[in-house]
Amino acid sequence: MPRLTCSQCGRRLKPRAKFCSYCGKPISDSPKSSIPAQGVTPATIPHRSRRAETEAHPSTEPMPQVVEAALILRGKLAKLLSERDILEEEIETVRVKQLVGELSEAAAKKRMEKLKTKINRLAREIKELEGKTGTPLEKLEQEHITHAERLQKLETLYQSGEVEQSIYERLVNEYRNKLADIVKKLEAERGKAQQWLTELESRQQQLEFDKETFGVRAKLDELPQSQVTRRLQSIEQELSKISQVVIGLRALLGVSPTSLSGESSPRLSRDTRSSSRTAHPGKCPNCGGTVPSGSKWCYHCGNMID
Repeated sequence: MPRLTCSQCGRRLKPRAKFCSYCGKPISDSPKSSIPAQGVTPATIPHRSRRAETEAHPSTEPMPQVVEAALILRGKLAKLLSERDILEEEIETVRVKQLVGELSEAAAKKRMEKLKTKINRLAREIKELEGKTGTPLEKLEQEHITHAERLQKLETLYQSGEVEQSIYERLVNEYRNKLADIVKKLEAERGKAQQWLTELESRQQQLEFDKETFGVRAKLDELPQSQVTRRLQSIEQELSKISQVVIGLRALLGVSPTSLSGESSPRLSRDTRSSSRTAHPGKCPNCGGTVPSGSKWCYHCGNMID
């Protein structure tokens, strides 16, 4: 008889589901008990989309501490830049309110001065951080820009007759070869950064799941409160650090962050789940399969639905 509930979260499964649409756990074809495991070791949740490939091809290089430190600073920089953009938009809003007569000239001027003071403070912090956030990927990107500009300038000089053809051809080949080499290195660095991001976001999901699980175990008096408290504190510390690195990686890769507040992306609370159930169009972005409203994981392919 096929299993009707998920062995991990206990939620009801969809017919012929290969993955749980609530927690993403792979569903085995062999019959198993529908009662969740009772051990104190937290259950695991699957990685995000293409997690099978992630598990088959783990990161070949652990993140160096110097890169981790630079990414934390990069995350802080991204937050400051976001705050600056919000303040600049608020200044424009105040200006429009003055033009339409909602604010007097004096009130608008006072408000703008306060906003500009905050922006100037942020500008100083941004400038200070910009010199400390260099990662291998950013250095390669800057190197690529420099060589591309040199190549363009060489082309201009050649077209104007200031450079002989033999010298032009030699330097063109030299710069093109350097650019090709940089591009290969960039691809490798971006691949590592994307792998780190995937692994860390998966770890975030795991820790959030663990945190919720320990909370439930405490309510069921399965574990001593002191043990739960220590474990939750440890989880929160790890989540805080991972969140900072994730923000830095997303900013580095140009991935739109879900939040730049510095907090990890929490699992939806019971109060907010119902209001957010129409957030996705009902189709899995990975396999195109139809998914029920409110699902966090596709039960066809196991892809996480953002």
